[in-house]
Amino acid sequence: MQLLQQRSSLLGIRGVVASLLLVYGLVSVGIGFKNSLRYSQDFEPVYFAARAWLSGLNPYSADAIHRITESLKFHEVEITVYPPPAVLVVSPLAMLHWKVARFLWATMNVILIGVCFLFMRRNFFADAGVLETTLLLAIWLSGIAIRVLVANGQHSLLILFFVLAYVSALDRNRQMAGGIGLGLTFYKFTWTPFFSILVATSRRNLRALWIAIALPLTMTLLFLARLGAMAPDAVIGYWQQLTLLTRVIDRDPGVGFSSVYPLLASTLDPDIARMLLYGIIPLVFILLVRIAPASAITSQSFGAVSLFCLWAVYHDLYDGLLLFVPLVALWRTPVNAKTTVRMIGRALSALSLVFWFAAPSKVAAVFTVLFPQSVWISTLPLVLGSLFRLTVIADFVFLVVVSQITRWSAGTSASIADLGDACRNAAERPASNCSAS
Repeated sequence: MQLLQQRSSLLGIRGVVASLLLVYGLVSVGIGFKNSLRYSQDFEPVYFAARAWLSGLNPYSADAIHRITESLKFHEVEITVYPPPAVLVVSPLAMLHWKVARFLWATMNVILIGVCFLFMRRNFFADAGVLETTLLLAIWLSGIAIRVLVANGQHSLLILFFVLAYVSALDRNRQMAGGIGLGLTFYKFTWTPFFSILVATSRRNLRALWIAIALPLTMTLLFLARLGAMAPDAVIGYWQQLTLLTRVIDRDPGVGFSSVYPLLASTLDPDIARMLLYGIIPLVFILLVRIAPASAITSQSFGAVSLFCLWAVYHDLYDGLLLFVPLVALWRTPVNAKTTVRMIGRALSALSLVFWFAAPSKVAAVFTVLFPQSVWISTLPLVLGSLFRLTVIADFVFLVVVSQITRWSAGTSASIADLGDACRNAAERPASNCSAS
């Protein structure tokens, strides 16, 4: 009786926590949406690039973008770093007035928050009860990456939607849909190579892979065909934009980004650190391909790929939404794992949760308010940034190891079951059959 009362009390506390966190999450998303109607600065470059393209101008030309913004009496806008497929995807919105397009983009992002959660629930934690699902939804809505993403008019939620649609299609052996989903992720090509690893779950998925390769190529050809004689200038202009991306790799590791490179560069010569990372990435890629689950894509395998994407290349704060599935997978470490393993998983999940709610720089700001005179405050952003990177690496290693242990345990159990069936069949075989054999 006392045990039932304690359990009921615990469920009541969890319900209150989930409800409060859900309210906070909804308010957080609302703030992000409100700010998006003032800012959406990350949507601006792609919108005006698409508008230039629709006008037959080179969207990777500063002069062309200036002509478009000047004609609309808009402030100067940077040239987009997004590839041609992104320009094609956004082009329908570019036909609309900027304020209308911005509102629709922000609305789409808010809708995608819910759609992506439904996809993740169906694919990775469909067995969660009502209370657990409510708590997970509250955590998802409360992430700082979600709020910043919506406010900035970012594109990562749309790419996550493409990834989740691709995963869902592969699990149902829908090769065409899976290939289209993966191909559309080229919109933000820093994600595509990593999530293509999930194709390795079945040889049947090679068809999806070929479709995924053909789709962005076809979209790029359509993009160039619209430009006619200016197509070569667009290719050169986009290549110049790509070279600008390499400059962000040297950013300070204490400001909340997830690439492990700054951490390596703080202990090694930057050139050596860069070469070391470039050597590690293909090795890890091959490892994940070889150990990919042979059936449905699990939360552990998806989480490992998400973390690999986070630590291998540069990402800004809004791409931190890739941390959600890993932290859920860590908390929900399989019940057949040893108690110590489950405790480690939950400890890593709890640590990751801190960085889900606030970037390292934001956590450091809290300590600055609490301890303004402390001499160690100035080094705290660097320390917390390094801790975040180490946490991502630890999460990745743990999920890879646990997924293999789970896979091995399942294989062993299946072998034992098959052996037991064989023994029972042998025991039940008629004597005449035994003598005949």
